[in-house]
Amino acid sequence: MIPSRICVATAVLVALVVFLADGPAAMRSPASPAAATLRLQLQLPKRAHQTFGLFTVRVRGRAARLPIRPLAKIPSSMHAGVAISGGVVQGRVTTFTVAVAIDDLRAAARSLTATDAARTLDLEVGDKTFAALSDRGVTGTCPQSGFPLAVKAAPTGLRVGSGGSTWRRIALQAIENSYRWCTTDPLLRSQTFTGFSATGVTVARLNDDALADLVVIEPPHTLLGFLGKGNGTFKAPFTILARPDLSPTSVTAVPDANGRSDLYVTDANGPVLFVHNQGGGTFSSSSLGFSAIDGAAANFDGSGGLNDAVFVDGHESSFFVVLDESAVPFAVPADTIPLHVTAGDFNDDGKYDIAGAGPAGVSIATGDGSGFFTPRGLAVQQPNLSTTLEAAQVGLNPDLVVGTTSGVLVVDFSSDLSYSGTPLQAGTAPVGVALADVTGDGRVDVIALDQNAAAINTWIATKSAYRSPVSIALAGRPAAAAVGRFNGDTRADVAVATNKGLMILLGRRSG
Repeated sequence: MIPSRICVATAVLVALVVFLADGPAAMRSPASPAAATLRLQLQLPKRAHQTFGLFTVRVRGRAARLPIRPLAKIPSSMHAGVAISGGVVQGRVTTFTVAVAIDDLRAAARSLTATDAARTLDLEVGDKTFAALSDRGVTGTCPQSGFPLAVKAAPTGLRVGSGGSTWRRIALQAIENSYRWCTTDPLLRSQTFTGFSATGVTVARLNDDALADLVVIEPPHTLLGFLGKGNGTFKAPFTILARPDLSPTSVTAVPDANGRSDLYVTDANGPVLFVHNQGGGTFSSSSLGFSAIDGAAANFDGSGGLNDAVFVDGHESSFFVVLDESAVPFAVPADTIPLHVTAGDFNDDGKYDIAGAGPAGVSIATGDGSGFFTPRGLAVQQPNLSTTLEAAQVGLNPDLVVGTTSGVLVVDFSSDLSYSGTPLQAGTAPVGVALADVTGDGRVDVIALDQNAAAINTWIATKSAYRSPVSIALAGRPAAAAVGRFNGDTRADVAVATNKGLMILLGRRSG
């Protein structure tokens, strides 16, 4: 057998998948009499952070493994992981699968038109014994079907570039980082925090930088703070409060006179805890004289912004309202025993009202804007309702979303509290729901957390209907969600608390 050098023409990677030639490659003069080489050249795209190639390589002979090494330099900010499958022998030909993932988190791929930038990553495959016969490959800026499985199953590989990660970790991380460019989902996975369990989350302002921060419940006794960076990501968590006598069930953020958020923390085993944000990362706490299991912020008296709150205790047919961060609540009758509570404008008068969901349905109390309320009875009664509910922001329609045994019910009230209800089917009874414009088109979309499927379902609103739900897998089983503005655009973003940690998802334009 006379060794030969076989070269594959450069494949330009664009947003669409490009197929390389299938079959014997052109024969060329050997570079040296002792080498047999298959050269895979991946030309990097101008506007993508990740590049992927999945190749089938055949060599003549019963090869036990496929040696591989990089030939050309790549930008220092880049690194690549090359996964090589075990060989499959048929007759005197051995076939390997080679998966190449290039990752550039520092956006160097956006400036690869510079004259001194290395635009290709060359991978040399082969050794002195086996001659490459042919190749077949698919390349693109998004991972191909089967790419993650090929990486996970590969027994060996190669790390290219700087960094301490292994080749397998580099490749899998590139897949994770490509979601924001490759997905058509209405929510983009921006960041995931793992290593702890989370049962609640709320948007707050923990320091003086005017950026959205997060407060997370880590059972059994801890509140964690996540400071926002303003770009859709958050800094590593810090402990706001950790008390062995605390078993938090919900946390509600209200602004103080300085604009920072104070917190009401409901406790399964005791009275509501008020946590005062003193600034500089310092917090003090005091127990209030009433108990509750859920709460919501609002502006019931027309002053001080959203610094009022309403609570339910799961035992009494009442709402408990506190105004202007008061320590003493007053009761408002409800026509069920509410287990969850929210606040919004349900009769379209521009003033905050209260809604609570319990076994009998959704009870409403309308506010007059000065801190007084009128109980309006059970406004929503259906046999399949759950106790999960959330109101839209004041001024937006629809008004309310309620969990059901098969999805959600979207409720649009009239001024007399009669309503039209739109049932949306997906999963089983959600553990969290929300109304938010995640696409930035001015229409309110619907979100629900499916704990059994470990997913978040999103229904995008169109002019006349909702699209079929998009299910996005989460890193763990969800428990709660909070909606805010995390990256400064006009689209709503979502933070999801799960049993594996916290996931940040950013709203994106539809289509």
